[in-house]
Amino acid sequence: MPSISEEWLRVILLEDDVSHQTIRTWKVSPDPLFEEKKQSIDQLTRKWYNPPIVISIDEIGPIQLLPHGAEGKFPKQWPARIPAEYERKFGTVNYFLTLNVFHQQLHRRVYRSKHSANWPEYLEEVRARRPSDPWVYPIWDGASNHWTAAVRRWVKENPVRLYSTPTDASHLNPVECHACHAGDLQELALAGEGYTTPEELARALDSAAAYRNQERKARGNRFRDTVRNDRRPRAKKPMWLRPR
Repeated sequence: MPSISEEWLRVILLEDDVSHQTIRTWKVSPDPLFEEKKQSIDQLTRKWYNPPIVISIDEIGPIQLLPHGAEGKFPKQWPARIPAEYERKFGTVNYFLTLNVFHQQLHRRVYRSKHSANWPEYLEEVRARRPSDPWVYPIWDGASNHWTAAVRRWVKENPVRLYSTPTDASHLNPVECHACHAGDLQELALAGEGYTTPEELARALDSAAAYRNQERKARGNRFRDTVRNDRRPRAKKPMWLRPR
């Protein structure tokens, strides 16, 4: 087959309605209560008028305290550098992340582990941020450390009602699926850095979360908003086929 130019290939693919796409994974939830749980979460997160206080919770981690590479803009021939050799001697941390679903504001805290003993303390902190609201509705997954006796006891003693996402259905948890808040914060905080203490990493992640909070606040409290994508997308059509 004779060679053709890249632009002519794009014209052919465009006429056949074919585009370059990334192969993605898929999964099906085996949870027998999938529809019931999905309807409950949809009723909470899709109420536009006088919405309830819905809090989406997840943890990021474990995050290793070591140099993290990434992409960025740097002076010509002077890219940022990270050490090629290092020791894994600083351990890991876990970043507990909370998203107010309607206001799209993030709250966060760093822990050394995901141990179930940390969750009542963190839930107490999250609940204390909304003292005037009669009820708060957290959404999180069904991990075993989320549903211990201590957590259930705390829920009974406080005006909180927990909602669990179905098994293998992380896309129903807003903090996990909408623009990948967790991944976005890691890109902002870890790119090109090599933190050695939990305190340093916590400050970096907190600064990233505060930046996103200010960004969303400046644009207005938009329901189920997404983080800004700074990457410039490739044009789908050749210039001569675009409408003028």
